[in-house]
Amino acid sequence: MSESNHKKNISPVWEEIKQKVRFRLINREQNQEYLKSHVHREYLDLAAVFGVEAADLKAVKALIPVTETMASEWGVAADDLWEAALVNLEEEECIVVDIRYMIPGGIEENKEDINMYVCMTQDGSGGAGAILKKDLLKEFAGEHKEKIYILPSSVHEMLLVPDDGKGVENVLKEMVEEVNDGFRYESPEEWLSDSVYYYDREKDEVGIAA
Repeated sequence: MSESNHKKNISPVWEEIKQKVRFRLINREQNQEYLKSHVHREYLDLAAVFGVEAADLKAVKALIPVTETMASEWGVAADDLWEAALVNLEEEECIVVDIRYMIPGGIEENKEDINMYVCMTQDGSGGAGAILKKDLLKEFAGEHKEKIYILPSSVHEMLLVPDDGKGVENVLKEMVEEVNDGFRYESPEEWLSDSVYYYDREKDEVGIAA
């Protein structure tokens, strides 16, 4: 389908709802069945699935998952949903907090003295998508180092670790796997990935470190 024909077939409904399109990142391998009927786009070793914000319940936004049928009726493709979601993501309030302030009484420093920061959306839902919020990552990296490690704590949040040049990728990899072992089978819907990602400020891109 040419771009001009694609534009002609877009439903007026899409123009009304595109500002309400959000995405969330999920484990691609573990959600193959779900992805067969829902519009998605691959991102690194993850999958971005889309939803339309139906209501603001203050604590958590209610999202209606976008199926292939719905997208077809609107005359849009995964790329349209992706672009709309990225634009809307920039308006999402995200916060970055030192992990020591997230746990009552603080936490004991580990032997590697790794500084960690929790990155999540203001309402705490689907916060892993902040990995695509490049302005946030660039600002954080500028305050610390050129490279930032990103740990997938869950589908709701990411952990940011400034690179101190000590080459801690393997340590971080083990840490992620250990955390995931706690809910990999008990709460598989919360498990995002065992990978360690990184943000390179100079290249302004996210990749897989380990």
